[in-house]
Amino acid sequence: MNDQLERRWLEPVPMEDCRALSFYMPHHGVFKDSTTTKLRIVYNEYPLASEALLKAFYVDDCLLSCESLDAAKDTQAQLIEVLQRGGFTLVKWTSNNPELTDPSSDSPSTQNIPSEHSITSALGMAWNSTSDKFLFSSPMGSPDEMKTKRHMASAIAKLFDPIGLVGPAIIEAKLMLQKRHELKNPWDKPVPEDVRSEWRDFTERLLNLNRLEIPRWISVFPHPIRTEIHAFSDASLLTYGVAVYVVTVDAENNRYSSLLLSKSRVAPLKNKLTVPKLELCGALLAAETIHKFKDSSNPDDIYYWSDSTIVLSWLRSPPDDYKIFVSKRVKRILELSKPDQWQHVGTKSNPADIISRGANPSKLLDCDLWWRGPEWLSEPKEDWSEPFYGLRTTLETKCLVMVPKQPPFEDLFTKYHRLRKCKG
Repeated sequence: MNDQLERRWLEPVPMEDCRALSFYMPHHGVFKDSTTTKLRIVYNEYPLASEALLKAFYVDDCLLSCESLDAAKDTQAQLIEVLQRGGFTLVKWTSNNPELTDPSSDSPSTQNIPSEHSITSALGMAWNSTSDKFLFSSPMGSPDEMKTKRHMASAIAKLFDPIGLVGPAIIEAKLMLQKRHELKNPWDKPVPEDVRSEWRDFTERLLNLNRLEIPRWISVFPHPIRTEIHAFSDASLLTYGVAVYVVTVDAENNRYSSLLLSKSRVAPLKNKLTVPKLELCGALLAAETIHKFKDSSNPDDIYYWSDSTIVLSWLRSPPDDYKIFVSKRVKRILELSKPDQWQHVGTKSNPADIISRGANPSKLLDCDLWWRGPEWLSEPKEDWSEPFYGLRTTLETKCLVMVPKQPPFEDLFTKYHRLRKCKG
């Protein structure tokens, strides 16, 4: 028993849980149809490594955050041991703490690595392990290289921003490419000079993002006791998007909000949609984004915000009252969220308005609304805006009026002798 406790296979049962007769199993049981041992206890020797393997590995990169240095060292040791059994050797360890280094003896300590060499890349993002901040560097080449629509598409593909931290600055390029599609410009035909000039201005503005440094840690509290997720959605005639914020709360009820991720989509060229329907698409994007993310963050509360009262009213009405486009999306949103989770936010306080309209990179650097969300997110819930209770909405209907091309009796009055026939 002591050996199992030392290996952390078992842990003492809290005394407050021992008031009634209870039976505890160290991990899980495996039932086998055997004459000797029908129930065999199976231990998880590497609990930290198993969780990291399931949640923190992306292809061959492991991106993991731990609450303490001891937890990080234990996880590192378990990962090395369990993967070594399968013939996988973990290398290139990087940490923001110089005490957590590569276990191999010939690996230098991160403490001795100069700052300019402490920048590593994972999943397309640059991370400075010394300052513990994400960096963004414009991948654009010379603007004069963009001569055709194909060149433009190739350059936009290099703007890799997996969690949308600089989404408002990049959406402009996507709209420029969509405009070329709308005008049916050939892929390899030179674009007009005005388009090249617009592209040149865009690439020059994008260089401002080279000064951007984004803290990796999304809180200022060492041990927050509560976490909230707030998803804001919005739409314009050209795009729709969502901005997601994490609010952490400490033991003294101090609150801190920070941008976690964003997503955006350009409005479809075919079957032009009205703004309310685009707002509904933005709300669906918010619900689907949170659905994919919430299992890894385990938030205490989730809130959705929209500045469209029409969308909020749709979500509080029977979906079958509306036509297929609205009905299908309302049903999907209500599968992923609850109506009372959706609240109204003013347009000026909606950070998703920034990604739906785009922003100049130089202005984005110092935009508190984008990086921190509205100011009231850092205030107690009692100081938020009044809850949205819904409005009466009119069912979608169509009025069909049939007008003949030519009145049926028009020819009867063109000549006098025909009028006499009518009288007869």
